[in-house]
Amino acid sequence: MNRQHHSLLSPEYSSCFTKKEAPDKIGHPWKVIIADDEKQTHLVTRMVLQNYTFEGRKLELLSTYSGEETKKLIREHPDTAVILLDVVMETDHAGLDVVKYIRDELNNRMMQIVLRTGHPGRAPENKIIAEYGINDYKSKIDFTSQKLFTTITTLLRSYCLSFSYDELNRKLEKELAKRHQAEKDLQKAKDSLEQRVEDRTSELGKANQRLKEEIKARARAEEALRKNDEMNRALLNATSDVAFLIEPDGTVLSINETAAKIFKRNLDEFSGKSLFEYFSTKTNRMIKKQLDKIIRSGCSYRFENKAEEKVFEISMFPVFDEKNRVEKVAIYAHEITDMKQAEIRIQTLTHDLIKAQETERERIARDLHDHVAQDLSTSRIICETLFDKQPDVSGEVHKRVSRLSNMLQKTIQNIRDIAYDLRPSILDQLGLVRAVFRYCEEFSETVSIPVDFHSIGIDPPDLNLEMEINLYRLIQEAMNNIRKHAEATLVRINMVASFPNILLRITDNGKGFDINKHKNFELNSKRMGLRSMEERVSLLNGTMDIQSKPGSGTRILIEIPFSEKKSSPGKPAERKVRSLG
Repeated sequence: MNRQHHSLLSPEYSSCFTKKEAPDKIGHPWKVIIADDEKQTHLVTRMVLQNYTFEGRKLELLSTYSGEETKKLIREHPDTAVILLDVVMETDHAGLDVVKYIRDELNNRMMQIVLRTGHPGRAPENKIIAEYGINDYKSKIDFTSQKLFTTITTLLRSYCLSFSYDELNRKLEKELAKRHQAEKDLQKAKDSLEQRVEDRTSELGKANQRLKEEIKARARAEEALRKNDEMNRALLNATSDVAFLIEPDGTVLSINETAAKIFKRNLDEFSGKSLFEYFSTKTNRMIKKQLDKIIRSGCSYRFENKAEEKVFEISMFPVFDEKNRVEKVAIYAHEITDMKQAEIRIQTLTHDLIKAQETERERIARDLHDHVAQDLSTSRIICETLFDKQPDVSGEVHKRVSRLSNMLQKTIQNIRDIAYDLRPSILDQLGLVRAVFRYCEEFSETVSIPVDFHSIGIDPPDLNLEMEINLYRLIQEAMNNIRKHAEATLVRINMVASFPNILLRITDNGKGFDINKHKNFELNSKRMGLRSMEERVSLLNGTMDIQSKPGSGTRILIEIPFSEKKSSPGKPAERKVRSLG
């Protein structure tokens, strides 16, 4: 049975609590204590009231079984609205003792108390109501579920009224105190009025003098401001770049002559207007983003922007006031179109140089394999068969010929290794993955460092030859650096096709290094090393991130746009290869 009970009070008391009076109470359940030494009474009461709501709030039923336990629970829950209190519990007057504790010791007049008894003769109703501050007295025999609903509803309304009246009394006391204080203040003000008039007259004389001084100071400030504007304009005109001085909201304070010529307007036409009237939506979006950063951090920022066919480097600098707040922002736009075109030409030439280098490597490797190695193989055969039909040749001569043959064989192998390093034939025959796998095997065998190589989604037909060569060279250069400097005991290489990019990660557990110090050393010593890898990655329009510190190994992450022969990769096929030293 689900019953909801709504207040029948006047509108000003239609809710027990308002947000202003008790924001922590809104929506919380009404607390009701059931104090009785009979468990059956608790069960019946809970069953009857389990779905009861009043003013949209349910009941929180708290149970106790003795007078002392009830006192402790009341101390823990002083905001209890109603207590259903049995008179006879551990003693014949335990419930009455609780009533005295609530009313006398705690001085709580708002809690609604209903005495329930199964022995009316022991505690006569008239006497109890007259002598104790209770709100109702019920016999358990006559206390039906309907009466329980009615009693709870009545007591909750009474609790709300008590709370409201108490709040009104407190407000009234405050108002009376304020009024009394106001009367005292008024009398005090009246007593001091004459003195204040006299003091005010004196102050007006002094204020008149200060006003004259402020007028002079304002005149000096205006003159200083005029000179400051002239200095700002002189500083802006000291550069041939386009220059603006603006407020943080984009209002133009001043520009230089270069900007006025470009926009074909007079200098004074810009003052007071928004900077964003003169640029494209894309440029304005970038400027606003950097302005927000400058205001928040107080740092200067630079970024590049392309307008039509020209490229500009835009620099933005904060100007601070005396409280170290960003008061103005200076913007300089420097045209770098020629520099960007030169960078593109340099990149193109570098690309052609590397391509020519790979072509020459391939030619030299082919000549070494097809001519020099073949000629040496022929010489070795001739050497081994030189004295086959001459049985009289001494054993010493045969030994020398054998040593010569072995030396020729070793030379042939060295030439073939050089040719393979210049251009591994397996790269053309079986593709990048198998070539890297074989290189890792040979690296492990040669330098005794285990290499874990993993490849996912890169099939031989997918990549164009140029990308395969560059990826192979990047791995080769990284492994050479590890062999020479890392002192590592394990290397991991992961190569993953994650369309539209190829991710290459090379990790070692070596001694690591300080990246900034290494870059300076590499630059001063004119070594290539990592710089050559960065250059090769840049030619592929990729990015390279190096993470390392002394004692923590090195991690190189390369990300390159996918460049394929036929079509983008379909479902990745995983290859997992482990090469052990």
